[in-house]
Amino acid sequence: MKLIAKAAAFTAAAAITATGLVGATGTSSSAATVSKSVTYNCDLSSFDVPSGAPSQIVAAFVAPALPTKLDAGTAVPAQPLTAKITVSPEVSTLISSVGANGGKLSGSVDGNAKFGAADVAASLTIPPQAVTAGAASTVDASGTLAGFTASQTGANAVSLPSAVTATLDSVAGAATVKCTAVTGSDLSLGSVNVTPTLKATVKPKKIKAGHVAKIKVVTTPAQKGKAIAKIGKKKVAKAKLKNGKATLKVKGLKKTTKVKVFVGSLKTVVKVKVKK
Repeated sequence: MKLIAKAAAFTAAAAITATGLVGATGTSSSAATVSKSVTYNCDLSSFDVPSGAPSQIVAAFVAPALPTKLDAGTAVPAQPLTAKITVSPEVSTLISSVGANGGKLSGSVDGNAKFGAADVAASLTIPPQAVTAGAASTVDASGTLAGFTASQTGANAVSLPSAVTATLDSVAGAATVKCTAVTGSDLSLGSVNVTPTLKATVKPKKIKAGHVAKIKVVTTPAQKGKAIAKIGKKKVAKAKLKNGKATLKVKGLKKTTKVKVFVGSLKTVVKVKVKK
């Protein structure tokens, strides 16, 4: 009965890998997909599995293609995840012979995908599914990838989990198995460039001719230095940023005018409406 738990763990581990993959790429707006296979080794010592017993699972997964660019502060919502996990003939035989959960594979898997330096929690559930002894068996799993915010600017490498924990159902009760990607495995799903953002809004939306137009500036992540306003090539206002924010005061406008706002290399344009 213990052996089966291990076997299940193997598949579960593969499932989680697929999970991380989908999750990390969930922000893509493209219909294209990316496919990859990763082999994981599972530690079965706590289940008294003899040396040489099957301990690897190959996870083949498909996920949406990665976006190449995101604005800092972009909130990526939680997403549904799916995965197909292929169990080797040896593991299928192990599950069937031990009879854990009636000879079926089921359980849950948890791990972390990576988006730059950030961990993105991923989880999958494997509903009870029969496996065929002596033959490669494929099971389906579904779950969710936690939402996260793209906050670290620059090139963010996206990758699958390098380690997963599987909690498997067996006749003897829940069993836990830890699995790690084989040394040298390519877990990369690409890289996403996260760029700082500059937003500027005019308050009030309309001013009387000659009155002061206040332009609220917000940078994400918080930038340092000064915000500068220009009309054409002429500088008309400047303000020091505090916690990435500043207020530019533009005076003397007599008609609706487009104002350019700069913070370092960041630039945006706002329209200041003047009442006639």
